[in-house]
Amino acid sequence: MTACGHPARRFGGVCSIMGHRAAALVMLRARHRDLLIRSEPRCNRHMPRKFLRRHLPDPGKLRQHPRLRILGVLLHDPNLWHLNRYTVSGGVALGLVLAFIPMPMQMLVAAALAVPLRVNLPIAVAMVWVSNPITMPPMFYFSYRVGTWFLGSPVRDRSFEPSLDWFWYEMGNIWQPLYLGSLICGILAALAGYGLVHLAWRLHIRAHLRRRARRRQRVKPGSD
Repeated sequence: MTACGHPARRFGGVCSIMGHRAAALVMLRARHRDLLIRSEPRCNRHMPRKFLRRHLPDPGKLRQHPRLRILGVLLHDPNLWHLNRYTVSGGVALGLVLAFIPMPMQMLVAAALAVPLRVNLPIAVAMVWVSNPITMPPMFYFSYRVGTWFLGSPVRDRSFEPSLDWFWYEMGNIWQPLYLGSLICGILAALAGYGLVHLAWRLHIRAHLRRRARRRQRVKPGSD
């Protein structure tokens, strides 16, 4: 036995310290993000909330959705329902990435990823529906063509049919370019959606401030 103790104990101590440091880092990042949100002007944080609440799914209905109830108490985290520029843009980006990737239960995946990413859950789930039975065939075909271009592989479009059945039937032959193209298109769409949300948020705030300034000028007494 050495003065420093048994090697297993030392290793366990090191792991414990690393775990505590990792947890502290996560907490610091979350606190930093909350401080950034709180440091914004109140109108900056809350301006489009009324518009979004009118068009987003009801939180109570989402919690009771058959596919989402598996998450249980995680859905009661209030951070998942906050509406600010960061959570909204993050939810849009997450939903768009998943919308382009062929997978089952996209809603459940979006909701599950919204929990650790601390983005707005209803928006992430709603954006997944960009891909639906009508839009999936053209979205997947475009992604497939992008993937073949990146891989330099031939395009299997002689027997192409604009239907989901064709993709599932040909999945064994096209899965590599399809998923590569889907990931590329999803990331690009997410970046575009993230930037557009920030831009629209700023434009909305500026318009609101201009309207408020005009109202103040109308009620301001004359200087004569």
